[in-house]
Amino acid sequence: MYPIRKIKCNEVDEALALALEVFMQFEAPDYAPEGVTTFKRDIVENEEFINNCRQGICPVYAAFDGDKIVCCAINSALSGSYKPNTEPSVQA
Repeated sequence: MYPIRKIKCNEVDEALALALEVFMQFEAPDYAPEGVTTFKRDIVENEEFINNCRQGICPVYAAFDGDKIVCCAINSALSGSYKPNTEPSVQA
């Protein structure tokens, strides 16, 4: 069993690198090129989001095998680019 904890600020780059690796291997093949570009821009290249992760504003949790991150959970809704639908739904 792998211990899970909130990552430290110096572990953010490793977590984002793993997130990108997994995205590119398992998700990107099903995305349009624009979707891949958006993921990279909004998550792994977004300095504001990265800094917020480092400061704990956007917490990232990870499973560890020793000192190595083997799985992570990143709340991309906090990246700043996520715009929830605030319009009320209307049904006819």
